[in-house]
Amino acid sequence: MAIYFAYDGSINNDWVFRYALRLASHDRENTINLIHVNDASLPQEESLTKINRLELECALTGINLQKEILERSDGVMDTLAAHIPPGPETLLICGVRVKGHKKGHFSGTVSEQLMKLGLWDVIALRILQPGFLGFPANILLPLSGAMEGFHASLPFLTRLSPDIRELHLLRIMEVSHARFRNIDETETQALRAKGTAYLKEIEKVIASTIPLDPERIEAVTRISDDWVKEILIHAGRYKSGLILMEVPRKSLRRRFLFGDKTEELLRNAPCDVAIYRGVA
Repeated sequence: MAIYFAYDGSINNDWVFRYALRLASHDRENTINLIHVNDASLPQEESLTKINRLELECALTGINLQKEILERSDGVMDTLAAHIPPGPETLLICGVRVKGHKKGHFSGTVSEQLMKLGLWDVIALRILQPGFLGFPANILLPLSGAMEGFHASLPFLTRLSPDIRELHLLRIMEVSHARFRNIDETETQALRAKGTAYLKEIEKVIASTIPLDPERIEAVTRISDDWVKEILIHAGRYKSGLILMEVPRKSLRRRFLFGDKTEELLRNAPCDVAIYRGVA
């Protein structure tokens, strides 16, 4: 799989680059394809200095950096899209805003636009613990129940697996607020059984595709009326270094920022967050 890194010159992107390094170090090609689009957000001289520094870092770790610096034609997203090979053999790594403020961390970013296109497997990261240097030993993987969504995480998860100490699978069976307040034991058991059965299937896939000791995997089903709150609780409980979560399709279709669950998670997470979407 070809690893592409969309570099915008931001501090968060410098930290995201550590993940790209880690992924490339466990990839057969040991190569990062860095693409940078010159625009008004960063002086060209400064961006070249930063890219040269990243190239030196790659050389010191035995990674080959293929860099391509582009002049902006239309929008940044259009320029990037025209130079990244489409298809499931491309893993595109990018970042989000560090400070969301009123704009949000993900909404309206180039990363969101690239993810909406559905042309590549896309991972967008917000880094809160740069000291990990791309080594998140404990990973929390919340699962929506869609098997295709889980499969989209495998290129990322597989390349991180040599450094994983604990992988926590979390299946949240979400119900409405009213239903949650009045749920009985019979329905509770039925929902838990459904979630547990799904997690067992996930564990089978992991066992057949990822070189990860089963003793390092913990699978938990929870019933909740607020899946973001449940993720945050478990991230704290497990001392997670990274939350790896598929972006809900409704987040990519939303018109309003207020109340968006992906933004809520990015805003309140206590650790690094990687949100992903596979090829459509």
